[in-house]
Amino acid sequence: MISGFCRKGLKEEADALFNKMKENPNSGTYNTLIKVRLRDGDTVLSAELIKEMRSYRYVGDASTKILVTDMLHDGRLDKRFLDMLLKTVSLSSREEEWQSIHLSFKATVRAATKDDPEWLKEQRRQEISEIEKWISEHYTDLRQEEQAK
Repeated sequence: MISGFCRKGLKEEADALFNKMKENPNSGTYNTLIKVRLRDGDTVLSAELIKEMRSYRYVGDASTKILVTDMLHDGRLDKRFLDMLLKTVSLSSREEEWQSIHLSFKATVRAATKDDPEWLKEQRRQEISEIEKWISEHYTDLRQEEQAK
């Protein structure tokens, strides 16, 4: 129902229903509301919803992450949104940290174009190299943890 309200532009009705459902929320409800708020440019409420969603131990679904990445890439969402998320959401587990790094990696790679100035291309190469190092370390840590079991 919330998704239907959002598709019809009835955000107030969606919010009212969501508030009634807070006793038994689910990740689909949160992801729908987050996507609608992001599309409307309400990054503050989006960040608050993400924080609340994570307090219930839910994570963003693939479509929410793709939307954030696409909006970062095409300029509809400023990279400061990621900074705001890091301030409002505590990354309590390695999995959440990994998802954040992976999202940043995709945003950096997708943002590059052939017409960029050389200094920017070099900066991206350095950033990508650093992120690839983190990814490699992550997989090394995972392998060591599995071997220790």
